[in-house]
Amino acid sequence: MKTGVSSECQKVVLDANVLYGNLSRDLLISLFAEGFYEAKWTEEITDEWVRHLLANQPSVTPDKNRRTVFLMRQILPSPLVERFDLQVSGALSRPALKLLSAST
Repeated sequence: MKTGVSSECQKVVLDANVLYGNLSRDLLISLFAEGFYEAKWTEEITDEWVRHLLANQPSVTPDKNRRTVFLMRQILPSPLVERFDLQVSGALSRPALKLLSAST
């Protein structure tokens, strides 16, 4: 799936708590696909929501979850952030870093 993300969009990290639910995950990925923002997540975030979904929702099969994750990995440009630990440590050392909060 190719998204309409422009280089001017805000980058937003989608944490496990918003990727866990079908409705919020579908809505947020659809908005990303329409170019409203640029979604980002890590393999660790994916592992977390998948693990909790399988533990808490017996009706969700591992096969269904694997398919969902497979489809999420087909999104272009890729929202997957790799080596984020290096990016975070580098960003925190720069004085111009501005963290956005819900009240911003």
